[in-house]
Amino acid sequence: MSESIGTTDEKQVVEERAGALRERVTARALVIGVLTIVGMALFMSYFGRNLVKNYMPVAVALPFVVWLGINTVLKLFARGWALSRIEMLTVFFMVWLVGNLPGIGWAMYMVTDIAAPAHYASPENRMREVVMPYFPDWLFPEESEAVIGQLFTGVEVGEAIPWLAWVRPLFWWLMACLSLVGAGFFSSVIFYKQWHEKERLVFPMATFPMDMLRQSAGSRVPDVFKNKVFWIGFGFVAGIIGWNIIGYFALSLPPITLFYSTAYKAVPLGHHFPDYFLRVQPMIMGLAYLCPLDILFSFWFYDFVNILKKGLLNRTGFTVGLPGQPAMGGEIAMLESHGALVFLVGWSVWVARGHLRETLQKAFEMGREDDDGTPVSYRTAWLGLLASAVFLGGWMVSAGMRVPVMLVQLLLLFICFFGITKYAATTGFIFLSPAGGKGADVLLALGGTSNLPPATQTSIWLVNSNALCGVPIRITCIPSVTHFFRMLGDHLRRHPLIWGCIPVAFLTGF
Repeated sequence: MSESIGTTDEKQVVEERAGALRERVTARALVIGVLTIVGMALFMSYFGRNLVKNYMPVAVALPFVVWLGINTVLKLFARGWALSRIEMLTVFFMVWLVGNLPGIGWAMYMVTDIAAPAHYASPENRMREVVMPYFPDWLFPEESEAVIGQLFTGVEVGEAIPWLAWVRPLFWWLMACLSLVGAGFFSSVIFYKQWHEKERLVFPMATFPMDMLRQSAGSRVPDVFKNKVFWIGFGFVAGIIGWNIIGYFALSLPPITLFYSTAYKAVPLGHHFPDYFLRVQPMIMGLAYLCPLDILFSFWFYDFVNILKKGLLNRTGFTVGLPGQPAMGGEIAMLESHGALVFLVGWSVWVARGHLRETLQKAFEMGREDDDGTPVSYRTAWLGLLASAVFLGGWMVSAGMRVPVMLVQLLLLFICFFGITKYAATTGFIFLSPAGGKGADVLLALGGTSNLPPATQTSIWLVNSNALCGVPIRITCIPSVTHFFRMLGDHLRRHPLIWGCIPVAFLTGF
């Protein structure tokens, strides 16, 4: 009897040691991540184009939950085949990185954005005479019925899809997107230790998958599955969704509109005042639970103040700007909000000045052994950030943008993506839409269209279109990187698989 108990204990120790050794990013995890991305993209393209509308889209959560169930079964019946915690997090991150690519997150926008000008050009809108001469040919497909017309009307029976006509424009858009994602990755490497160790950001969106995978010693089932509170919450949300699904078939069944869109939740505040929306979002409630209460209160308070401000500006007719092109209440509020974003980003960089100085010293002054940047060295991160910015800037200039405007546009892109990345990591709020978007509204409002040549104005809108990495509120590829670093924890180190999974996932999703 004692011998059998000893044998069981030894077997358990061996299994735990084997599991500890597997706690790293592996080639197996990358392969599974690629296959999951392919499956997710196919599903989203045909069945769920709307599930990509925030920084933690349902298109990412669904595959993770499926793999969590499969992995739990494997741990119970075939533990040798089960994925380790780090492998599961790697698969989750790879899908998260490209979670906005399918459907109306990015892909559908990009294809239609670069084809729509030729398709909708007409004598009435004069698109072909006024705007299209300034479009660079290498960013747009061939203007022909076989390429453009059939994209919108469908390919004739028996005819082949003209794939070759799309290779050149998609390649150059991909290069611009890769440079933007590369800049986001290298910036994440530079700022991560500042945010994690010195500012102690909570990264709520990284806490969610980590908690889902946490399990007690000796247990093969995640602890969350044993938590009664989890099942009560799950039953409440799933019950409402299930009830409404039944209503699709039983039309007399009254729907429960608690989770319905903002169209059902508008509270009118008066003429000229924007509506106030009272919408219940379980995912936001869960992810924002770890956000400090003072920050959560600030979201609500300043949103309410902004509504009152817009209403008063509209009510009084107050405007700023030149005669004939004044900035109305909404635009004034946008410029003010963007100014706040600029201040917050500038303050964040200023607070990190000591850390930035230290990374530069480690990268270029000290020996390579002192450079402790992960998952790539600080030297690689700074040079990579510079190379990404130079390439993207050259891409903009080649598209027709003047160099001074290009420099301002690069700065506005940095403000946009740095802002949403840091404050997503701070708050877990998954609907942070940066005021001014990628900067076109701010650039044109401050610079004035009369001061910008037509080619520059056209290139500004190309950069700020959804063809370049989609909509800022739905982009996942840049905010997810620092969360991946947080999920890895002590396993974050220099290894080609850790940073290599990023281009592999992005190219697969594209």
